[in-house]
Amino acid sequence: MNIEKLHQLCGETLKFLGRNYQIYLAVEEMAELQKELLKDANRGRSVRDEIIEETADVMIMLEQLMNIYQMRQEVTSRIDEKLARLDERLEYYRKKEVEDGVVGN
Repeated sequence: MNIEKLHQLCGETLKFLGRNYQIYLAVEEMAELQKELLKDANRGRSVRDEIIEETADVMIMLEQLMNIYQMRQEVTSRIDEKLARLDERLEYYRKKEVEDGVVGN
């Protein structure tokens, strides 16, 4: 993924198509990903290619939302915080795995 190109194109898209259009598009892309994930989970149908496609669209739109709301640094910090909390929560399962003797299976 070329981050510089992504930033350039997101900036141009925002300039030419506008803020509100990009917000609506972000919501639309997230809904499309949700639809494909539900197909996979509820119907047992493999829609891997569609999930890949929609995930890429959502990632681009998340980048665009960070531009619109000028929140890249805050989002990055929040991700770090959430990962630290997740790591703490997983410690319970790591300990349980060792106690139950399931390590390495």
